[in-house]
Amino acid sequence: MAATDRSGSLLKGNTSDRRAVVHKPLLFLLPVLLIFLSATGCGKPWQTAPGPQMLLRIQAMPDANRGRIFYMLVRETTEKQYLTESYAEIAALVFSEPGDPSVLGVFSLVPGKKAEFRVAIPEQNPVAFYFLFTEPSEDWNHMMPLPLKPSYEILIQERSVTIDDRSPGDLFGTSFFGG
Repeated sequence: MAATDRSGSLLKGNTSDRRAVVHKPLLFLLPVLLIFLSATGCGKPWQTAPGPQMLLRIQAMPDANRGRIFYMLVRETTEKQYLTESYAEIAALVFSEPGDPSVLGVFSLVPGKKAEFRVAIPEQNPVAFYFLFTEPSEDWNHMMPLPLKPSYEILIQERSVTIDDRSPGDLFGTSFFGG
């Protein structure tokens, strides 16, 4: 339908077409704006502050995993899960999509390097540390009994793991990051 003025004279051009042209750029910007807001966290529900965390101080010796990078998976678990799950089942959790909610962290470890990580302390269940060596050894998994400690020091040698839950510095000495 053509637009007219008060006298009934036809207006040049279709005003509804002009309105559509004006709004097309705005329609293009709407998805861009939505993507920006979702990427910056706007529109997400409020998240509670993280609860207590445990500190993991790790020393992978140069001969750990025969000098090859490997993964460590930290997971909230039950004793039954811990005793029945295979190496393959745990390894599948490293890159699972969507991520398994029991996984507290997956970390790549470089032999000869020191590392420090923090993970949430679960409220009810124990935590297990899984070391995914290229060639699994009998020492690939460790369950930490309740009550969980605020920190653990982990020494990884060729195919063995030593975990200390005493005061920081007991396993590595006080110069863990100093030299």
